[in-house]
Amino acid sequence: MLIKEEEGTGELYFMSKNLSLGGAFLVSDLLLEIGTRIYLEFTLPHHPPLIIVKGEIVWAKDEVEEEVSGGMGVRFLNLDNESKKYLKEFIGKRLRPSRKGA
Repeated sequence: MLIKEEEGTGELYFMSKNLSLGGAFLVSDLLLEIGTRIYLEFTLPHHPPLIIVKGEIVWAKDEVEEEVSGGMGVRFLNLDNESKKYLKEFIGKRLRPSRKGA
């Protein structure tokens, strides 16, 4: 995910995990302050439109625990309806059990 400061003064790239309609977990050793407002830009596999959403850092964890990376939780603030649709489809496909071998 590409992250831009709300003021538009910088860009950072993060790997995301646990993507949901409400937000995402950004894996990182570099942590932004809780309450920081940012813009996120990302695409989903097989969904070419760029999703651009405003977000807010709601929690940060700097310690790496067993099988859990350090990083930040970001809450989406203005996800548009089309982007919600793409996210719902993407998440739904990930949650559905595979039919291979059935």
